[in-house]
Order: sequence, then C-alpha cells, then structure tokens
Amino acid sequence: MILILLGSYVGLVAQCPHVTAYTGASAVGNQSYNGQLGLSFSTNANITIDSLGAFDSGGDGFTSTITVGIVNGAGTTVVNPITFTSAQPGNLNGNFRMKSIVPVTLPAGNYTLVAVGFSATDQNGNANLGGFPTVVTNTGGGIITFGSSPYSATTTFGGLPASPYATVGGYHSGTFTFVSDLQPPVIVCPSDITMAADLDRCSAVVCFPVTATDNCAPYLPVTLPNHTYIGTYNGHTYFRSNLIPAGILSWEQANAASVSLGGHLLSVTDQNEQTFLNNN
Repeated sequence: MILILLGSYVGLVAQCPHVTAYTGASAVGNQSYNGQLGLSFSTNANITIDSLGAFDSGGDGFTSTITVGIVNGAGTTVVNPITFTSAQPGNLNGNFRMKSIVPVTLPAGNYTLVAVGFSATDQNGNANLGGFPTVVTNTGGGIITFGSSPYSATTTFGGLPASPYATVGGYHSGTFTFVSDLQPPVIVCPSDITMAADLDRCSAVVCFPVTATDNCAPYLPVTLPNHTYIGTYNGHTYFRSNLIPAGILSWEQANAASVSLGGHLLSVTDQNEQTFLNNN
C-alpha cells in the first residue's frame, strides 16, 4: 500500500468561502424540458469551480439522467459535464443535488452553465411559464455577473444553446459552487537568526515557522485525483493511491512508484499515527 502524505507545504494552501451560484426559489419544477437549458454568466476575476449541481424537483432523486457542465462564449466545454442518475444522484443541498469535481479554474470571461435531460418525472423550473420564480443568484461579492438564459432543443450536452431568453436566472436547472482567491498571499518572514555552528561544522540547520495570510483561511485538502482520502492525523493529510502498481517488492520499487504517482515514500515513527493508518 502506498500512502502519499501532504505535509507542511499544505499549510500555505487557502480555502476561500464556497459560493453557490444558483439556489432554488422553488422546491418543485413546472416544466418537462429535455433539451439544453443555459444560464449565462461572466466573471471579472479567476474563479475555481469545485462542484456541479442539478435541480431535484421534490427532492426525491432522479429517474432520468441529468447532465450538467459549463461552456465558454464560443461553446467550447471548459468544465466537463457530469451526470446525475437514479443510482448516483449526488448529495441534496437545498433544492439541488451536488457532486464534487476535480477543481477547474476559469479565467475572467463569458460562460454558460448548461443542464440537459429533464423530464415529466424530473421537472425543471422555467420562469417564463405561469409566474414561476427565477432562480436565486449569488455574485460572490461582485465576482460574477449573471446574464440571460438561452435554451436549445438539443437533447445532449455540447455547444452553446442558441435560442435567446433574456431573463436572468430563468431556469431551475443547474448550479455550481466556486471559490475565488483575490488577495495575493502576504508572507511573514522571521527576524534575523544567528546560529553558532558546531566546532567541526561549517553550517547549522535553522528551523523557523513561515506564515502567509490572504482573504482565505488555511485548510487541508480532502480530494486528490486518483486517490482515496484516508483522513487527517497530527496535521498530516493522508491519501491512498488508487493506482498502485503490481509487483512491488523492494524499497526502491515502492519509492519509484510513489514518485511516479506524485508522492513520496515515508516512514511514520509516531505509534498512534501508525495505528490510525493501519485502521484506515
């Protein structure tokens, strides 16, 4: 088993507050439209998308397959679509089912969130019909500007919905969460440190804490592509690789495999930490 430790360097990683772009003003839908439903938006700074969501009318899961992704202004896919199904509906958050994705950073620009696949049993909401409310939007403090709600009769994900619908937030269809780190880190360095070297040495090792601050709080990550999250112990975050090569017999082979997967082979000397790893 190869364990990859994310150690001291992750202390400088920052987790800005997650913002949910669209939230439901209604718990149930009013339309059975299986074509593309678009919600356009523009950003004035980089944002990182880390989950996508699909509207779940009634909060009872899905019988249809709902597909949600993001395209840019040219219709090119920039956040790969994911599906919401009966077997894998995602986690209910308000009126939407959410699924985490490998984070994708979008530069400032124009985009459209596209959802497709709603049906009579899994209705969407349409503010152009019968006084249905528009979806509630969150700009993340002015980072996002929300635009029109284009649609298309195309029943698969791909491209930019072309039919215009000027209403902002016109559909209860898809959503996403994002973070935006707008403040460069401010690194606090220590004062000068004077060390006396040993008589037979020309150097000495200096250990000192380095801190950095921005508009986000420190965090330890819980997702890593191709790995399973084990947990955190003693400030260390552990993941188990899902791509362990076969036939590893020696330390050299194990170390080479760890490096090839983006990690390092390590020794854990704390007995309680060893017990934690053995039990997980």
